[in-house]
Amino acid sequence: MSTPSSCTQKAFIVPSIAKACALSQSQQVLGSQIHCNVIKNGFEEFTISNSLLSMYAKFWDTKSALKVFDEMSCRDTISWNSMINCYTQNGCFVEALKMFRICMHMVSCPSLR
Repeated sequence: MSTPSSCTQKAFIVPSIAKACALSQSQQVLGSQIHCNVIKNGFEEFTISNSLLSMYAKFWDTKSALKVFDEMSCRDTISWNSMINCYTQNGCFVEALKMFRICMHMVSCPSLR
């Protein structure tokens, strides 16, 4: 049975595991399983969502990255940059520019103004 502290510990390692999956390029299934675990356990922190965005970008999976981005209750500058980078890495330049324009008008991107 998981205790609150063990859940916190699990949440703490998710970004590192997502990065390892992304760097290996052969662990997309494991990365998706980690994402399901994140949803199941309710880990909704910026660092976790941002690491999932980066992971999906490296897997060339803009659809899953956009799903993570859209489901974020609040986005920070890193979230916006991660999604723009995902589009750019995958050759979706028009979408990247659209995302940048939206970001420029959002309150959650104060460092871009």
